[in-house]
Amino acid sequence: MGDRGISGPRGKKGDKGNYGEPGAAGRLGTPGEKGAPGLTREEVIRIIREICGCGLKCRESPLELVFVIDSSETVGPENFELVKDFMNALIDRMSVSTEASQIGVVLYSHVEMVVASLQRQSSKEDIKAAIRRMPYLGKGTFTGSAIHRATQLFRASRPGVRKVAVVITDGLADPRDIMQFEETAIEAHYEGIEMFVVGVMNKTDPLYEEFQAEINVIASDPDEKHVYFIDDFKSLHTLESIILSRVCEQDDTLAFLPNSIFPAVEIDADIPDATHFKEFLEEDNIKWEHTKEAATAQTLQSPESEWSDENLVDNDLLVEPWNRLPDITFGSPAGTGMTSIEGTQSPTQWLHDPLSTQAPNSPSPPRLVPVGGCSQPLDPGPCRQYVVKWYYDPEANACAQFWYGGCEGNANNFENEANCRDSCIYT
Repeated sequence: MGDRGISGPRGKKGDKGNYGEPGAAGRLGTPGEKGAPGLTREEVIRIIREICGCGLKCRESPLELVFVIDSSETVGPENFELVKDFMNALIDRMSVSTEASQIGVVLYSHVEMVVASLQRQSSKEDIKAAIRRMPYLGKGTFTGSAIHRATQLFRASRPGVRKVAVVITDGLADPRDIMQFEETAIEAHYEGIEMFVVGVMNKTDPLYEEFQAEINVIASDPDEKHVYFIDDFKSLHTLESIILSRVCEQDDTLAFLPNSIFPAVEIDADIPDATHFKEFLEEDNIKWEHTKEAATAQTLQSPESEWSDENLVDNDLLVEPWNRLPDITFGSPAGTGMTSIEGTQSPTQWLHDPLSTQAPNSPSPPRLVPVGGCSQPLDPGPCRQYVVKWYYDPEANACAQFWYGGCEGNANNFENEANCRDSCIYT
């Protein structure tokens, strides 16, 4: 037998054959377990709006909403502008009218200022303009007094309408505040005010745990639905849709997406007929209104100035006189007092709006007011290039620092305290 030869090349693959006949059907398997029910239509809509807030707006159901805004030293003027942007973005997505949402704003630092009242309601644009012109105060953090002032606003609101407060703060409450935040928060909860709180503080801050505990006391229960923590003010915009979805809810009432996505459906809630306030502010005017609890105040204006008496004395409000606090440089020189600036601001009209029907106080005697820029109101101007300047406060006959925006404003603006005192202080 000879040697085995070399293997030849592999042949090509054969053609695919025809399919065979199908086999007999097998036995029917046992039924599986019943699955969980799918999401309801309302749950799907809720998830969509909480993720992206696509077109979310508050429905035109009655709502009383008050923003309580921290303007203390730790906030800073640039972050303060971000807070204004956040507030106006929320207001843009709400229906503002005497029949739907009414907006109030309490600005606070070492004093509290009512920028917009629930009693006198203007258009959405008027409220946004008033917010845009809010001055940066840059002092202490009297959160307790601010919550108390917000509670006072709600007492004059429409009866039977849901009351919601949104507090934005970045620090612990000042211990010098006579109105302790624990007491005023309990008072607000007792009066049926739903409190949402945005706390701005980095988790690495050594005061974070104490700050978190304080925020939880202020907020309504449950905390997971009413407390929101962010590391910095630049993250505020991420909360717009979340907070709006919470604020717009009442019981099972939902604010749905536009009809182009889903037909609008709203579950009715029992809301008693509301008393509608019909007092409107003039279009395009921004009026700041001084208010006083338990007394009717008369408008006091000097010939040199259109500004009314700023520091009305209210013995019922337990707020320390400004000039008794070590870091306060302006305010009422006598008695227990506070300033409350209410409504939307106007360069041509400042109003007193009584919160009760008790007898008015006697008008104060005429005050000696220096001439020139000293008699003009504090005006930080519309720009945002903030620098520290000095201004004269005729009520206290003293000079104080303020944040000047860098443009416009008026002549009540001095480079240093000495210039202010030489120009304006009288004896």
